[in-house]
Amino acid sequence: MISDIFVSLVASFVVYPLQAEIGEKVRAARQPVAILAQAQACIASQGPKLIERATSDWGWAATTAIRVSVGFTRREDLLDRKDPACSDVIRALNASAVSGS
Repeated sequence: MISDIFVSLVASFVVYPLQAEIGEKVRAARQPVAILAQAQACIASQGPKLIERATSDWGWAATTAIRVSVGFTRREDLLDRKDPACSDVIRALNASAVSGS
């Protein structure tokens, strides 16, 4: 029961908005369509890992949801930079942040 609440928090404040944010930033930065496909693969890979972590570490789930919602932590910072599906996406997001998109 309680774990469901924390999973819902992480899904609502991190995973789903991250998916939308990545798509929006990639389109706004006019990145190649391949990056958008990689972004979807990245979320498919990382989303379940974030949910699993939320299930096993309620404190992390609560603080992460709060930190993301108030802007202390960027959602993309929660992605595994070593994941091949995410590395190019993270670079594209960082490039769009630097260019001000």
